[in-house]
Amino acid sequence: MTRSERQRPLIHNPLELRRRRIAAGMEQADLAEAADLSASHVSLLEHGKRSPTPQALFRLATVLDCLPEDLMAEELISR
Repeated sequence: MTRSERQRPLIHNPLELRRRRIAAGMEQADLAEAADLSASHVSLLEHGKRSPTPQALFRLATVLDCLPEDLMAEELISR
């Protein structure tokens, strides 16, 4: 994977990210710290105002104990 591919934003499912964070019993700040992101970035992701890079999506999925695909928008998974 090239550097530009690693940094290209992905289309994620903000509601699924929030649902899984809450199910894990985490606050946004907890998820942010565990995934090495800022709390404001996690908030923007959950509100659909930002898209994660592949690295950020992988870190979020790792912390939330799921696959990165679980956090992506359905229309991308079905392609």
